[in-house]
Amino acid sequence: MKLSASLLVALFAFFYSANAQTKTSFFSKDTLPSKTHGIVAYPMITFQPETHLAFGISIVQYFRIQKRDSLFRPSVLHPFAAVTMNKQAYIECPFQLFLDQEKYYFYGIVAFFKYPYKFYGIGNNMPKDYFEIFDANIGTYTLSAVKKINSKIYVGLRSQGNYSTVTSIEQNKLLDTSDIAGKTGCYSTGVGPMFLYDTRDNIFSTHKGSFIEVSSLFNAKGFLSDFSFASYMLDARTFIPLHKTHILALQAYALVNAGSVPFIQMGLLGGPKRMRGYYEGRYRDNNYYAFQAEYRSPFIIHDRIGFAAFGGFGMVNAEAADINLKYLHPTYGGGVRFRFNRKERLTIRLDMAFGDGNNRGFYATLNEAF
Repeated sequence: MKLSASLLVALFAFFYSANAQTKTSFFSKDTLPSKTHGIVAYPMITFQPETHLAFGISIVQYFRIQKRDSLFRPSVLHPFAAVTMNKQAYIECPFQLFLDQEKYYFYGIVAFFKYPYKFYGIGNNMPKDYFEIFDANIGTYTLSAVKKINSKIYVGLRSQGNYSTVTSIEQNKLLDTSDIAGKTGCYSTGVGPMFLYDTRDNIFSTHKGSFIEVSSLFNAKGFLSDFSFASYMLDARTFIPLHKTHILALQAYALVNAGSVPFIQMGLLGGPKRMRGYYEGRYRDNNYYAFQAEYRSPFIIHDRIGFAAFGGFGMVNAEAADINLKYLHPTYGGGVRFRFNRKERLTIRLDMAFGDGNNRGFYATLNEAF
């Protein structure tokens, strides 16, 4: 993997040079100051199967809005923008805001993508070597606003919007010849209730605790949507300390859609967070289920370098009750972690993942997959 090695060298060279300028030890001094707040801007080099090499700038800002929140988890803004070797461009800004000693919690993402995408068809029965390319501009947001009911439970509302324009498709291929919802682009906005159970000790790299998120989104013309459909999502994670800082992380995920779902908003198997090793959307359908387990080692060399090994499985289907194990897809792999801020546990993640057949992917990105 010459490309993987080059990325690794580039990432370490950047952080080494940043510390060398101040004549401090690379491994002993944090890139971010160990305070209740901090900000760092740095050149970004990432790699994913969907984008290949991407170059841009990333900013991580963490802070406590009130002084009395210093013993609680930090709020985080993480805007970044990049262009890729695949002639793509994107801007994203994930955020997490804690107010009044975590009594109120706002989190989500605002993003814009200008991409050529691969479309492998819908469902499980497409030829393995089939795909086509379409170009699209996609703007999206997700906002969750919840209030703490007790020390572990939040309830509130979620809103999600997706605004897409498909600018080009391949002639005489599926998107051209088939009646697929949203194939020229669409608007959809959904609102619904949500529930959150969160006992994680750290939102970047969890050592212990659990996270359970359940949400419903109802998209209708009254919410400025071109299509009427409902989405139900479950994301359940738990983090088990095996011995000191040896961690077993587990995640179960389900997305169930009902109604006329635009193909861009269907369940997409693959990507850098779930079902690593598959191109995001390698399999797509109304519903998507995934499970993964990951072992995370203690960090060594001044608490800087860690390792991980992971495995899991996932599937898509058209009807929620139609569970067919022959369509279950495996994922497995491992990686290296570089922690550039030890107090807040901010890390660079390098993973190599494999799926069935020729599906595989290398990922170089920020923070843990889940």
